[in-house]
Amino acid sequence: MEKTRVCLIVDNPLRDLDGLILVSWHLSQMDVDVYLVPMYVQATDVIAIKPDLVLLNYLRPNNLNLARKYKSNGINIGVLDTEGTAGKDSDEFAQLTSSVGNLDLIDLYCFWGGDQYKSFVKLNKSIESALKVTGCPRYDFCNEKLQPILSKISNMGEFVLINTNFPVVNPRFSRGSDNEKEAMLKVGFESDFADQYIKDARIAFTSIIEVVENISNKFQNLNFVLRPHPFENIEAYAQLAHISNVFLKQEKTSIEWINSAKCLIHLNCSTAVEASMLGKHSISPEWLNTPALNVPNPNLVSFHAKNEENLVEMLDLLIKGVRLKGHQKIKESQDEIVKSFYANNDGHSAKRVAEEVIKSINNKKTITYKASNIFYINRAEVVFYLRQLLGYKIFSFIRNILKGKEEIAKQEGKYFSTNYVKNKLSKIQLCLANKDNRSVKVEYASQLNFDKNRSLSNKSIKIIYNKE
Repeated sequence: MEKTRVCLIVDNPLRDLDGLILVSWHLSQMDVDVYLVPMYVQATDVIAIKPDLVLLNYLRPNNLNLARKYKSNGINIGVLDTEGTAGKDSDEFAQLTSSVGNLDLIDLYCFWGGDQYKSFVKLNKSIESALKVTGCPRYDFCNEKLQPILSKISNMGEFVLINTNFPVVNPRFSRGSDNEKEAMLKVGFESDFADQYIKDARIAFTSIIEVVENISNKFQNLNFVLRPHPFENIEAYAQLAHISNVFLKQEKTSIEWINSAKCLIHLNCSTAVEASMLGKHSISPEWLNTPALNVPNPNLVSFHAKNEENLVEMLDLLIKGVRLKGHQKIKESQDEIVKSFYANNDGHSAKRVAEEVIKSINNKKTITYKASNIFYINRAEVVFYLRQLLGYKIFSFIRNILKGKEEIAKQEGKYFSTNYVKNKLSKIQLCLANKDNRSVKVEYASQLNFDKNRSLSNKSIKIIYNKE
């Protein structure tokens, strides 16, 4: 009997990989062959692997065509949205994620919390049976049970973490703000709002750099680590590199950095919620905030500095170990937000995702989805058929000539190694294993596993139960 196969699409490794490795470990304990598939090679690899279910990183206009292809090949479609709290509130999140249409494709949709689920159900009652509250696996590492897996950052001394969140005006993987605006419009934002957001973000981006220069000068015996959003270009902060106590880092997860930091400074960054889960204080330079930029939940769990002088005062108190005024109110906000939006942070989100994946596969409908008979001549269709016709290596060779070194480097930033996956799985095994748990084997998915299917990229990673 052929083993169950599941593909997990990895969008950005810095943000998403650890959580999906944890899901993979749970699935492997259920005797499932799991494939961690980089987003940029999914078109070839998912079709080559032909899993029982593919767990998408989202369902948006840019991957809707692929989802149809998967479904028409008899593959179940699951979604674990990596932007699971997108929008200002749960209703806006539901509107943005529902606007793509074609939700009949979905066999499973995993929600981070009950509030998002309720809002989504209101708009999509017909697929309610496919909607499940699981929590988001990457936040499992904030739970005390799994915190030992986090690596301690010990070579920075005492430091304050500054997480920036400006991918729209400082993109790492797209060509600029125009491309980012186009993406905002495609998911349902109004053009006027997108323009205002970009304008405000540019001002805030420049101002944050100035704030870092100033506070690092006032606290010369304290280190500051500026960690750009995984979708930001770190080179845009190069002017800070000459400051002896400022370090630019875009490695390790945000949770690992927060866990080792004295406190967090951010502007509308969801990592403030991660900080609250880990028992760390967050400060928002609120004088830089605007209605367009404002994201409620991170700000509800943060102390608000009304100006730079106020920010310095707050930092001084926290460094001395003094609690800031209003910490009890923030704790109450944290408890409510974690309960409503993050499935209580109980450390079992990855396990729930794995269990729901198996249930979805076991309940697979016998009716095969049929893609539309109408042939749409668009870029996505042409690229898909060229990949299938030429195979991964030839297609990539031609594409790399056309794209150039800079574009290739951007794409390679979303690949990951077997060594990293092995190391993380070893820590998970030590933390969670008991006598009944199985060890796992990690390897690149090769063409030999799939009758020499030439479309396979050899960049996806296979995780299986180790029989040896």
